[in-house]
Amino acid sequence: MVAKKAKPRNLRFNREWNLISTRNAENGGGLDYSPPLKYYDFPLYPGKTWQQTTTETDIKTGKTRTHTINGTVGEWEDVTVPAGTFHAIKVSLGTDVFNANTGEKINGTDTSWYVPEVHRSIKSIGIGKDGKQQVIQLLQYEVK
Repeated sequence: MVAKKAKPRNLRFNREWNLISTRNAENGGGLDYSPPLKYYDFPLYPGKTWQQTTTETDIKTGKTRTHTINGTVGEWEDVTVPAGTFHAIKVSLGTDVFNANTGEKINGTDTSWYVPEVHRSIKSIGIGKDGKQQVIQLLQYEVK
């Protein structure tokens, strides 16, 4: 079941699947990340950890927020999503987002399952500001 339809946006990643920028298709707004937001720190192996701080800049307003990520790699698991069952490595992120303009600090988590053969995560569960859970799953996958 799809709860709601998200607004279209383009995400740009580097070769390690770390987020460089987002762009909103509707209004041309977006965010830049410097250095790229480190969702993964390859090579991934059980027990690996990392921490990274990056600056998010709103391309329209110039306002910034600071992201601090603490990553931990878990064990290999078999995960079933609409696209099939995959052998994936679990990656857990703790995130702190700080807005110096307002003093607001938002804590969140993101747990994803990365499949090397697919070159991406096949499932992600995020919990953010409002405490609501967001699940993203791979719906279809085809080898060409």
